Order: sequence, then C-alpha cells, then structure tokens
Amino acid sequence: MGEKEYEKMKEELRKEAEEKEGKKIEEELRKEHNLI
Repeated sequence: MGEKEYEKMKEELRKEAEEKEGKKIEEELRKEHNLI
C-alpha cells in the first residue's frame, strides 16, 4: 500500500512540475512576442 501511495505522490509532483514548466515557457513566449 505504501508503494502505491508513493507512486501517486510522484505522479502528482510530476504534474505540478509540468504545469510550472508550461507556465514558464508561456511567459518566455510572451516576452519574445513583446520584443517583436
């Protein structure tokens, strides 16, 4: 049971990291568009 909980926690952390990464990329794209 502990292993399943661990896997679930890892999955949630991965999703969180992906969301943060996506937002960072979005911000950088916006900055680039503002420069053009």
